Amino acid sequence: MVYHPKDFVLALTSLRPGLVANIDFEVSDHGEGPFISRWERAEVAQPTVTEIEAVDTDALLQSQLTFVARDMLAQLTPDDYARIQAAVTSSAALGLLWAALLGQGEAPIWVGSDRFKLGWAGMATALGKERACAVASALGIPV
Repeated sequence: MVYHPKDFVLALTSLRPGLVANIDFEVSDHGEGPFISRWERAEVAQPTVTEIEAVDTDALLQSQLTFVARDMLAQLTPDDYARIQAAVTSSAALGLLWAALLGQGEAPIWVGSDRFKLGWAGMATALGKERACAVASALGIPV
């Protein structure tokens, strides 16, 4: 994983959460790569180029992935469901993820959330590595 200049603003806002592009700062690019052209937040230290280029933008983008619960549920077979139900009784993290999946409706589920990560570990154990990878792949979730 690595930093990509196309994700300059993402890297910058990951270093200084809460800042808003084009309000708190502006970014320009005159053909030699992006740079901060205006910084409005005197109380917040402007990140250096070195700091920004040290950000793993691939990992940031991956952590921002979302999916809709119905898309995951549509991937599951009756055997998957039976395995999940059996595993929910012994894994609180999987139980919470399962409850979130059933109650989420059309709201996106954030792959980078701690609840998803912990629950997915239980889901992968319940389904088995090969089946869990197939479900993740169908949803575009890197595993």
